[in-house]
Amino acid sequence: MSLVGRLEDLGLGEILQIVALSGKSGILHIKSNKREGRIYFYKGKVVTAYSDAYRVNLGELLIHKGYVTPDILKKALQYQQSLNKQQKLGWILINNFNIPKDKIEECVTELIEKSVFSLFYWLEGEFRFELIDDIVEDELTVDLLQYDLPKAKGLNPQFLAMEGSRLADEGQLETIIKEPETSKLETVEEPIIEQSLSKPVLLIIDDNNFFVHVTKRFMEKNYEVENADNINDALIKYSSLKNAGKCVLPIVSLFIIKPDGSGVLGGLDIIEQLLNQGESKIIALCEYSVPEVEEKLRAKNINIIKKPKRRLFNKENIVDEVSFFIKTLEATIKEMDTTSIQKAQITHWDKELKEEFEIKEDSSKIVTTPGLTILKSMIAELGQVSSGNEIILLILRLASEIMPRGVIFAIKSDSLQGLGQFGLDKFIDQPLKVVKNLSLPLRGFFREIINSSTPFKGLPIEDENFLLLLEKLGGQKPTEIFFAPIISAGKVIALLYGDNLPDKEPIRDTDALEIFLTQAGITMERLLLEKKAKGELN
Repeated sequence: MSLVGRLEDLGLGEILQIVALSGKSGILHIKSNKREGRIYFYKGKVVTAYSDAYRVNLGELLIHKGYVTPDILKKALQYQQSLNKQQKLGWILINNFNIPKDKIEECVTELIEKSVFSLFYWLEGEFRFELIDDIVEDELTVDLLQYDLPKAKGLNPQFLAMEGSRLADEGQLETIIKEPETSKLETVEEPIIEQSLSKPVLLIIDDNNFFVHVTKRFMEKNYEVENADNINDALIKYSSLKNAGKCVLPIVSLFIIKPDGSGVLGGLDIIEQLLNQGESKIIALCEYSVPEVEEKLRAKNINIIKKPKRRLFNKENIVDEVSFFIKTLEATIKEMDTTSIQKAQITHWDKELKEEFEIKEDSSKIVTTPGLTILKSMIAELGQVSSGNEIILLILRLASEIMPRGVIFAIKSDSLQGLGQFGLDKFIDQPLKVVKNLSLPLRGFFREIINSSTPFKGLPIEDENFLLLLEKLGGQKPTEIFFAPIISAGKVIALLYGDNLPDKEPIRDTDALEIFLTQAGITMERLLLEKKAKGELN
């Protein structure tokens, strides 16, 4: 599930505050003019971030601040390489070079803050907040950071929202997020470099000419690119480039027809011959998963990248298919050898790709999640309520923005008791009175919803109690229904029901409502604790 919208309608500062107040975990994806950013949240706090607009890495910042020397960083990177990058640079510096942990975390925190601040430049574009129950460590990995900030030390999104907005308003963002001065880093780069600073030659070995053309078109801006479409040509070009003193990085598609027609894994033969010639850095491209082959390649420390399938690689869907591949290839090249391969960014490549093939974007596809624009103000209102009845009214108000009609029930020991409603006046007389007197046995599907503690949205179910509910609400049958439990202090205390009558249009995205219900449960718990505290004082 996710929350979707446009930055023109809801600014980054507002989005950060909504997520902070909701206490949710997930990833905020932001796109603007082909730039990308991601902010990772754990229980409402920011635990890492990435931005195309700010690409400083941990090593650069540590040296800039004087916390490590170029020589130490060089040794740490060499040690990391010896481990096949199975350990992150931050932990290597802490455990093997006695760099204080607080210095590493100070730099990582600064990188996160500046990555987030850089996103405040983006006043138009789209965002998507992907709700995740519990982000695992693997999902926190951002290569530039090379260290995962402990989730318990996450940054306050409300501070980031206020500070980012202030810097943007005062025109100070460019000063705050600028990269460390080159003059101070020149002494850093040189000792780390062991080979020539000349860009490597990418030798793309693939018999799909269209794929090679597109890849070459955008990689040759930062690299010299050669290509070959068969085994013999590939080996001849490789030897020629090596004899000319070039730094060569072979990029080999596994699925190439062998010269004798005996198979389609000709790329594997090429890799074997390159290894026999002493080549240690190879990227393998794989259209289809072949586990036994991939296992052998990984055992030889060969990087494997998923390649767009031939039948899907055409003008109609070229942007979707090539997007992930190009970015993955670029990142893999940088990670393979930061010493001999220059840093290079492919900026706006997909925009140019669309222009070349005359592909027009349709921004109308971006539809803001229903209720999202008012979610912030309603969460703020939750902070001002003084009774459970006020919370119920707020829930019904937001739910009515998303569904045509609905009912909220209190959970008793063995029954559901009606509390409030919206949209029922077209179906029954005196709807409020009917709902207040409504009592349903807590069994069957209702009991399943309560026990699972998770929302349900889908087709109506053939359940005796549910059919009884529909009868009480006028007898008509919807085509889509929604149930969501409201949890306070770890216990389900209420249940919200909604459906798509009378128009039977699909129920729109309910994610904003689910976030609000989570916060409503927390607020109910707070009110109960305050009530108990007052009783004890009295």
